[in-house]
Amino acid sequence: MIHVLILEDLPEDVSLTSEMISFVFPGANIEAAADIDAAKLLIQKSIESEDDFDAVIADVKVPVRVGENPGVYPAWLEAMHLLDPRRTQVIPTSAFLEEDEVKVISELAAATPVPKGPKSAENIIARIAGHIIRRDLDSAFGSRGAGQFSRQQEIPSNSATIPLARLTENIRLLWRRLAVKDRERVLEYFDVIERADGSGDLESVSLGGKA
Repeated sequence: MIHVLILEDLPEDVSLTSEMISFVFPGANIEAAADIDAAKLLIQKSIESEDDFDAVIADVKVPVRVGENPGVYPAWLEAMHLLDPRRTQVIPTSAFLEEDEVKVISELAAATPVPKGPKSAENIIARIAGHIIRRDLDSAFGSRGAGQFSRQQEIPSNSATIPLARLTENIRLLWRRLAVKDRERVLEYFDVIERADGSGDLESVSLGGKA
């Protein structure tokens, strides 16, 4: 079950985003905050309880407190910087962003903002799915930050890393939601067979890969 925070001051947008996530990730634990102060409290709570958010979908123009004008980037970033990027994917969103604002947010948050609209759902789901798979691969084989992966690294059965069964199941469930770059990373370690019905779902996942 994934844990998601939605930072959004429009109730209808919270509802739509929640429905979208629950459809793809049944049983998801979804929390919402209407302002930056409320988001910071929920983030602190998740850290203290060791129940990190898997993703934070955050409107970059929400108020610091309900009833005030939209918050400025430093306040938004202050909240986001409480998160561990190895555990949590931050997904900035906004209905209205000028080109220069997109550039600023992309640089400061290390993620391109997702424009709100009919096509945003697929983008958001792909980012969440990709984050989960990359995090699982890092847990199983080691972070790329520590060097290139090696297929000769075994997945220890008695360690704290992710169990192989869970990793392969996540790949199977999320495969058709993954961006090309995330699929390519999976294929470094696993052989996959897609179903013949053209759905994009997987028939099987097994250790193998290109390396």
